[in-house]
Amino acid sequence: MIKLSKSRWPLFKSLQKKTDNLNLIFREGLTGVRVIRSLLVFTIVNLRVTQKSNLSKTLWL
Repeated sequence: MIKLSKSRWPLFKSLQKKTDNLNLIFREGLTGVRVIRSLLVFTIVNLRVTQKSNLSKTLWL
């Protein structure tokens, strides 16, 4: 059992590094999606505020 685990250890380490790298890439992609979504929401909210501001300016003039 110990001989088998010693011989498989390098394979396990290699596989673990590849899995960690894949998870890192996946996490970066998710973070990028969140950033893009938050920028889009910020733009939409900013547009709404500008429209409401223009509306209130026209009402008071």
